[in-house]
Amino acid sequence: MRNLRGGLLALALIVASIDLIAPPAHAEATEAERRTARDLFLEAYKIQAAGRFGEALEKYQRSLSLFQAPTSLYRIAQCQAALGKWVEASESYRAAAAMPLGDNASSAFKEAQAKATTEREALEARTPTLTLDVTPHEGPTVTWSVDGEPFNTGLLGTAIRLNPGARRVQLSAPGYESIGQTVTLKERGHHTLRLALTPLPPPPVAVPVTLPPVPPSGELPPSQEHLPPPPALPVVHKPESASQKVTTGGFLLGVRGGGILLNGGPSLARGGDEALFNGFGGHVAADVGLRFGKVVVLSAYLDYGVVPGPEAGKLEQSASHNVSFTASAKTVGFGFMLSLIADPARPSFYFEMGGGARHHLLTVGRQEGGGSSLVTSDYMFTGPEAVLGMGVWIPAGRSFALVPKVSLAAGLLNKLECTSPAAACPVDDEFLSSGDIWNKAPHTIVMFNLAGFYTLSF
Repeated sequence: MRNLRGGLLALALIVASIDLIAPPAHAEATEAERRTARDLFLEAYKIQAAGRFGEALEKYQRSLSLFQAPTSLYRIAQCQAALGKWVEASESYRAAAAMPLGDNASSAFKEAQAKATTEREALEARTPTLTLDVTPHEGPTVTWSVDGEPFNTGLLGTAIRLNPGARRVQLSAPGYESIGQTVTLKERGHHTLRLALTPLPPPPVAVPVTLPPVPPSGELPPSQEHLPPPPALPVVHKPESASQKVTTGGFLLGVRGGGILLNGGPSLARGGDEALFNGFGGHVAADVGLRFGKVVVLSAYLDYGVVPGPEAGKLEQSASHNVSFTASAKTVGFGFMLSLIADPARPSFYFEMGGGARHHLLTVGRQEGGGSSLVTSDYMFTGPEAVLGMGVWIPAGRSFALVPKVSLAAGLLNKLECTSPAAACPVDDEFLSSGDIWNKAPHTIVMFNLAGFYTLSF
């Protein structure tokens, strides 16, 4: 309550000084102007106390334009300092302290001038400075500004006070490239900004081409050896096309198909050493994988093919009694593959290796003694296999590629199962099933494929 009463008393003295005492230079102010200046000062004082410094600053400035008083300048400086305009506030404090007063000036005016001097010194101690160091130091005529405000060239290398915060420095000189840089000034900070001017490249010089004079009629033209060489054409570098841009990795989806040459499997029991599966067939396959490091692919594969089954006559020769046969065969393989692409962006070498498991599916139809009943038996020969392949990677767009390739699969068929009911599985009548022959039944498959791969990049 005591502070409030003291503030109101000081305000009353300031307002009374506006009514009663005027600086000599503005004694010509009319009564109406003094009254309006007083009202504006009162409004600004209340607004300043509420913390609305922008509004208060505008009213103090209007009051000062009607009646020149150090109290108004002092309050203007306070509002400017609160708004972050420390350089402007310092000048307003200085102007308030330097304003001439008459012999009968009020104590409020004198107190405002004393406070203006004290607060200006404190504010200038907090105000950051910026020193601009430009190289080369001599020669160019430098033009520079801070936040669009131009500064004299003579201030280069001198610390100047600036308001705190981010300040944009622009620098230019004839024959040099313009420079723009933002520097953040902090309270009480002394910052040095060093900028180097870069000369502009010289303009291109046109080289005149002198043509030989036209010879008079009937004379031979001068030798072409004396003509100046034609100017060199600029080299134009073709930008990299979209199809040549290869991402680091992605999900790979592939389909392939072609022919296969199958040989191997168990021998017929009584038909000699000829392999059970032997001949040409066809197959299709699918691949799902992940490409990483641009050139490496890890994928899983599944293939399905139709292959030649054993000839009916061979099966009949192996049977122990009068039995007629029909046979059909299929093959299924699955596993994992590791592939290497020499350069995914252009036609290049493709290599793969992997392994998994192979199932040969054999369906045998038996008809005994010329009877009408047909007994169908389904056999599955199973074993591991390894795969090696090579081909050519041919990009057909940014995300698609064709790969003609040849692969070799080799493995052992070491397990036999009959998937039909037990009564329809007379294994001994068709081929050997006893002993360890199933551990020693190798097979090979040569695959001729055309594959298509689509990459979903990430």
